[in-house]
Amino acid sequence: MRAGRQLRWVAGNWKMYKTRGEAVSLIEGILEGAGDLREGTRLLIFPPATALAEAASRCRGTRLEVGAQNLHPGNEGAFTGEIAARMILDAGATHVLIGHSERRKIFGEPDELLARKLRQALESGLTPVFCLGETLEERDAGRTEAVLRQQATQGLGGLGEADVEAMLIAYEPVW
Repeated sequence: MRAGRQLRWVAGNWKMYKTRGEAVSLIEGILEGAGDLREGTRLLIFPPATALAEAASRCRGTRLEVGAQNLHPGNEGAFTGEIAARMILDAGATHVLIGHSERRKIFGEPDELLARKLRQALESGLTPVFCLGETLEERDAGRTEAVLRQQATQGLGGLGEADVEAMLIAYEPVW
């Protein structure tokens, strides 16, 4: 995004909640309430993988955009439980979360892996939502800026300006 150009995004990560039917009901409610949002506000949801295609189908032609909660950095292979970029695109999603605090903290995803995921998303035509954020302990220790700088440097290192402009960067602290 070029300096001076501002977009307002409202995004919701559904984590490990909602079946396909529950997802459709929630989407209906979001769309009903979305009329009150300021013009130009972009809406983005991240349903669980099992509801991704259903959500994308229901959101087609609306102001609600759909993304996946994760992606594997490879094109395909014997990676049980993982999801490839082309599968996300095939389901109808356009965005993908990368670097969410839970993926970093609970699943131990290091900056190097997240950088590979970012590149895979970009190369595949998905819009990555790259999450940066510190833990409460890091915040309390006055290390917020250093942590964010490291995450950004490691994740975005080697990317060109056009790549960075093609993604969203979200501040998503663990605390």
